[in-house]
Amino acid sequence: MADKKAENKNQKIRRKSKSTRRILVIIFLIALTAIFGFSHYWPDSENGNSNIELYTVKRGDMMVSVVENGSIKSVKSVTIKTPSFREYFELFIISIVPEGTFISPEDVNNGMVLVELDTSHLVEQLPQREIDVASAESNYAEAKENCEIQIKQNESDIISAEMKVKFAKMDIEKYLGDEASEELFETISLESLSDIDIDLLLKKIEDSNSLCEASQKMLDLSNSITMAEENLEKSKYNLAGVQRLYDSKYASETQLRESTLQVKRQEVEIEKVRINLALFKKFEFPKQVEQLLSSYFEAKLALERTESRARSQLAQVQARLSTAESSLGFVPTTRPSSSRTRDQK
Repeated sequence: MADKKAENKNQKIRRKSKSTRRILVIIFLIALTAIFGFSHYWPDSENGNSNIELYTVKRGDMMVSVVENGSIKSVKSVTIKTPSFREYFELFIISIVPEGTFISPEDVNNGMVLVELDTSHLVEQLPQREIDVASAESNYAEAKENCEIQIKQNESDIISAEMKVKFAKMDIEKYLGDEASEELFETISLESLSDIDIDLLLKKIEDSNSLCEASQKMLDLSNSITMAEENLEKSKYNLAGVQRLYDSKYASETQLRESTLQVKRQEVEIEKVRINLALFKKFEFPKQVEQLLSSYFEAKLALERTESRARSQLAQVQARLSTAESSLGFVPTTRPSSSRTRDQK
């Protein structure tokens, strides 16, 4: 064990001594090189001659010149292309400026021609194109005029339809009076005409102060009954007088029969007037009310149809106007339109 430790210690000493020798050899070589260089470049002190050029250091600019190859490219370039006319004709170049020609701002201001194209095909087509433009302008003028005419026609149709609604409403108010009419407008629709309470309406118009045709009609019938009853009483009174005269031999049988006939005639008249009043309440009055209401609601529906038809017709003429505008290649900032509006409940 002790021998092994001693051997390891000897190996470490040998490695250390080798490293030391290497370092000493390197130091020796460096020193030898330094002595050789010093003796070679240092000036000869005895002769005073030197091969080394010395300069005085001073501050100044150091010129650095770099020679490179390259190309110049514009920061902003514009590519100009002619439109494609191959579907119509071939496009040929008649003249063009030589490649590399310098274009000055003065040339641009003077309108210098760079490229000249063959325009013979365009010249040949010019008359036909002028005819096409004239036709398109005519179609546009006609479409614009039709649009304005349609607007005025729509306004006229709508006004006429509104007047029919207004007059139909006035007919109902005239026949039933304001109070009964207002109640009907709030509760009845075209689908519920059969739900009208006729008895309630009759009670409202039986008021002699109600200013309406139905009330006046009932008043006339009632007055006719009253007058017939008074005439019947008068005829009965005359008949009683003639009967007494006939019994006293002062009146003839013919006079008696005539007075009797007059009483029967008045009784028939009373019955006729009463039947007329009953028929009015049961048939004529409900029929007239439903007819007037039906006319009113039909007028409102006709107004809605007129407005819808007006919008449709206006859209059609405006579409034709847009087509005419497209054929001319422009769209105006303003388009004719109807200025009439209607508030809908």
